Amino acid sequence: RAWRVALDPKGLGGLTMVDFGKGCRAVGWHHPHRPLFSQLAQVGAGFATLRGLDPETAAAIDKANEMITARFNDVASVWEKVLDSDGSGAVSKAEFLGHRKLLGLTAAQAKLLFLVLDTSGSGWLTEAELGFLETFESRLSALAATQLDGAEPGSPSRSAAHLASPHLSTRSFQARAFAGTHQLKHAWLRQRAQQEIEKRIF
Repeated sequence: RAWRVALDPKGLGGLTMVDFGKGCRAVGWHHPHRPLFSQLAQVGAGFATLRGLDPETAAAIDKANEMITARFNDVASVWEKVLDSDGSGAVSKAEFLGHRKLLGLTAAQAKLLFLVLDTSGSGWLTEAELGFLETFESRLSALAATQLDGAEPGSPSRSAAHLASPHLSTRSFQARAFAGTHQLKHAWLRQRAQQEIEKRIF
């Protein structure tokens, strides 16, 4: 969760040494970051990545993606047919762990996967959050290309279409976007809970 919320809020999939240092300070780690970055960069082809920082979580993502592709074709299908078959719009941690075998995951892997998906820490997932599985590491090649071109990853791009694009946004903008998303999610969950209570009463 720290990787997505604090270290890589832009969702680029990899960090330069400068951005990695900013992320470390954002989580309260004020020690020299260069030695750690050098070790991570050896795994991430010159970047700090989630795979280098937390290989167990990356392996869980890989396994889930492999099984989803083989059994359901895509994330939308596994959400509709398995995780949210009742159409509630959300799946709890207990429900998610209960379906872990269909995703080919061990209990430990399922817990790691839920943790990286539930960025708000609410204990529930929505379909949009599950979409991270499909975008995991998908921007790394583009990130490497910007380095070859001499551009700074995350710097403004004339071709970018929207302010929310990782290439046009700042770390603070993305942090605010995460916060706003979390508030909406909690509000939606409260509304759903109230609706379920009303159904049972009336």
